[in-house]
Amino acid sequence: MKDTRPRYRFAVPYDTRHAYPLSHAPDKADLRPDFVVLPIDAFHKKQKRGQIYYEPKKEWHNFTMVRLTGECKNSDDASGVQQVQSYMRATRRAQPWLRFVTAMVVTREVVNFMRGDASGMERVKMRLERGRSCLEFVRLLMAIVLCEAELFGKSSHIALTTQTRTVQVSVPKSETGTSSAAATGQGQVPFTNDAAPTPSAQVSSHRNLRSSTRNSETRLPLPANTRATRSSSSSILLTASSGSYATRSGEKRKRTDEDDAKLMPPPAAKKEVHEEVECIVQVPTILFGIFVYDGLLFTGASIRGRGTVVFVVHRKDTPQVKVALKMAWQDVARKPRRDEVIEILSKHPHENVLLPIPVQVDEDSTLRIIRAFTQTEVNAENMRIEDRILEVHETTLRRPVRYFWSVQDFVQGLLGALLGHQYLVKINILHRDVSENNVVLAGHPGDPRGAIMDFDMAIRYEQPKQPSLSLPTNESMMLDPAPEETSEKACNGPFKAERTGTTPYMAVDVLDGTGHTHYDDIESFFYVLLLFFFSYNGPLPQNELEAANDRGFIHVPGLGRAKNMRDWPAMFLPWSASMSAASESKFALLSRKKSAQVVKEMALELKKIWGPSYRPVGTLVARSLDLFQDRPPDNRVTHAEFIQVLEKWLEEFPQPLDGCNSCPFYDQAGAQYI
Repeated sequence: MKDTRPRYRFAVPYDTRHAYPLSHAPDKADLRPDFVVLPIDAFHKKQKRGQIYYEPKKEWHNFTMVRLTGECKNSDDASGVQQVQSYMRATRRAQPWLRFVTAMVVTREVVNFMRGDASGMERVKMRLERGRSCLEFVRLLMAIVLCEAELFGKSSHIALTTQTRTVQVSVPKSETGTSSAAATGQGQVPFTNDAAPTPSAQVSSHRNLRSSTRNSETRLPLPANTRATRSSSSSILLTASSGSYATRSGEKRKRTDEDDAKLMPPPAAKKEVHEEVECIVQVPTILFGIFVYDGLLFTGASIRGRGTVVFVVHRKDTPQVKVALKMAWQDVARKPRRDEVIEILSKHPHENVLLPIPVQVDEDSTLRIIRAFTQTEVNAENMRIEDRILEVHETTLRRPVRYFWSVQDFVQGLLGALLGHQYLVKINILHRDVSENNVVLAGHPGDPRGAIMDFDMAIRYEQPKQPSLSLPTNESMMLDPAPEETSEKACNGPFKAERTGTTPYMAVDVLDGTGHTHYDDIESFFYVLLLFFFSYNGPLPQNELEAANDRGFIHVPGLGRAKNMRDWPAMFLPWSASMSAASESKFALLSRKKSAQVVKEMALELKKIWGPSYRPVGTLVARSLDLFQDRPPDNRVTHAEFIQVLEKWLEEFPQPLDGCNSCPFYDQAGAQYI
């Protein structure tokens, strides 16, 4: 603390009847915290009858501005703890520059203070009937009001400013025409006791607020122009994107890699009436001293885990060249193997493999710096918490799958990514996280049409000479001694949880925990193809794709979910419910005898979605399913077999149907590219 001047104040949301603005538009989450903490600049200082009071400015009420969110309960603090975790995730999405997020639950007798970072949640429970707890609560309130932004999670590597933005929000049907939302500036948009804090907080609960080594002034720069423009481009820079907006894979739970949110596909979009409201929002300006912020491309939906955030930026000296800047909290136990993979890729590049270039940053650790554990405590055998460090990589900006131009464009992109994966196996690298988010398409028709990216979970890999010849017999499993622990599990060092990919795209054997080979990654490519046709109604209109290309594919806030996105049908919901449910559902699909009814339902659904394009789409889905069904353990699908199916389909259906191609590029003769 530099001085005792208040930097933040507590406030009640300006409108408690509607969702707090800019939480996470695609999810349409109805998040209504009971109280928030806002910067001091968000208040009018007034005087009445000799008394000074502060009145919050309604345009400052949004998730990009809050320091802390809170919930009040009469006595049930447990339900409040669960409820504020959704507020914490919304804060993390709206402010991807935060290293950790905080929240508070207040009852008559108990105050819970929570902090979430990439290693998980901490909670300190203060019982107000105890004198020490009352003292700690007062200290906490002083810290919330007086401390600099860095002490409450802001990254010192990212400079922020405030901007006035005109944002479209939806108005509930019952209030359409009443201007209620416009009047309020908001709308519907999408355990321990006092003596023993949680294990992760036992050492750090009384010192974690002192763990930051940097202090800075936190009064926010005010917008140069407080009058919002009404153009659609005025909201481009607002950070309101997320993985769940981009693709389904970003919102699904990763195997023990996420927090305790039960993330499911967002609810079906409803017809809504939108109004424009003015908000003052925080946006980045300069990142890591060398990158200028252009927009947000992707942010994960969870707190615990890698917490991947991808910005679109350009270097100060090359403003015309936009690149993707990825920030992720890498598991310390995985880092050496991942670094080895990056080194191999740097020496052996391939046009279908998107190479990440490391950006040097000061070390930032969830356990050793954020939580202020000592190295000895981190290495303790009973410390069952992952230590994660911030890593930043720069990559060439490519087109996300959701901006596909046509079905043929997507298939060519998937084929390119599959070729890239085949090359990785050839140079002894196993990707282990094949999903739609990790497949990217060409920015221009003349570039390689597809590539595979994201090597956070990749490892060195020796391809087996042949697949497993047979399953173990019941006798061998029952009578043989239990297998010894693998060296990875038995070795000393930082704790590392089991993770193997993104649940809806994980192979059956991986879901069952029986290992992970390149054959499982190939199976994951099949799920990418299959789910694609149930995730979109077709490509976006040509003018929207052209605009997306011009702005570097950053998300324009306030537009909600893209018009061509749709929810998965009920048959695929088990794929994101749990490991066991996903395994059972996929195992049935890959059995010709058990899948007959599901295949019929898939056909009916695809006909409704794709209409005139059903024949080529249905042909590709059927042939791919035939390839993967009823394969014995000693004859699993190879790269060459899947590549052959895709190439043969492209030969039979080289052109999209009339009206089904939205590619914004044309050749010199005026012919539209595919």
